[in-house]
Amino acid sequence: MLCFVEVKTHAQPGLVPPETAVDTAKKLHILSVAKRYMRRLKGVRPPSCRFDIVSVVLGNDRCKPTIRLYKGAFSWETSRRAERESGSTFDRKR
Repeated sequence: MLCFVEVKTHAQPGLVPPETAVDTAKKLHILSVAKRYMRRLKGVRPPSCRFDIVSVVLGNDRCKPTIRLYKGAFSWETSRRAERESGSTFDRKR
């Protein structure tokens, strides 16, 4: 399995966790990069892949950082949903 991982970090805890910074536009960008990468792989069949988000809050010097892994945070379906909602196309080249 090939994992594409986006890491978001906040220095201090805030009102919203770091992973909220991975919005639809960011997800679409990651999916676009992943598609380009997958096209370059040699072999008959591309590997299965997963899109994860790692959220890190550093906190102060006395605290250990809080690290959360969100496996399968989004999928290829994210781009298809965005297309349907916007009525536009997203990198339809295969």
